[in-house]
Amino acid sequence: MENKDSATEEKWGLVSGPVVFSGEPASCQGYVELINRSAENVEPKAIAITHLELNSNQRRPPPAARVSARLGPYERIRVPIEVALDPATPPGSYTGQLSCGSQKEDVVINVLESWDLRIVPQKVTVTARAGETVVLRILIANLGNGEFAPPHSVSLHLEHNLEIERHLNVALKAAGMQGFPKVLDRFLQELAGAAVGAAKVRFKPEGARFLAGESKPVELQIELPEDLQEGRLYKATIRLRNARLVLEMECIGRPKAPPRRQK
Repeated sequence: MENKDSATEEKWGLVSGPVVFSGEPASCQGYVELINRSAENVEPKAIAITHLELNSNQRRPPPAARVSARLGPYERIRVPIEVALDPATPPGSYTGQLSCGSQKEDVVINVLESWDLRIVPQKVTVTARAGETVVLRILIANLGNGEFAPPHSVSLHLEHNLEIERHLNVALKAAGMQGFPKVLDRFLQELAGAAVGAAKVRFKPEGARFLAGESKPVELQIELPEDLQEGRLYKATIRLRNARLVLEMECIGRPKAPPRRQK
């Protein structure tokens, strides 16, 4: 007895390839031309991909390519088609075949670079003195398809948290009756007076590398500037590709005085 699925597949087929997909691993898309060889309506849902030459680290074979179409009797149409590969599939071009019953057509899948970093935790709150070095430990997960290397160090701009409204109120009280230019000048003076130097963030261990699918702990050594003002709240964001780590810091005092030398 003829297999029902095979009989259904023979009712429709593919117009000659090659069929080209492009995109990030989770969603490689393209177009395929289908033809209904029967006098009935057909609704293809998937087309098998075989003989796909993937990287040896590929964790799982790709599922069938997804397609959604309704073809009337003897109709021929061009429709979108999509396949999802393992997220760690490296960028590059991969060849294989689309299999529709006994019909085989060449397929090319162009996998693009995909960055998907995760930082845990995503937000950290610390208290420290101006000029101190704060040490944080975080976890970085590379869920993309390329190797990632953190920078050796970055400069971190610290902003007063929720201070803009206070500076504007001071400017309005001091120069509100003197016109907009005076208010603006005073507002800029307030901002300039409150500005602080940048913090420096070092990533340890130096030279760490994250392969696709790899997670590792990382130490951050944050050297705070000495001009932070006691009692103020500061906020900054460390950016690594698509990932963000929000740092909120409360300054609890001026730098500690160095110990006096004994005479």
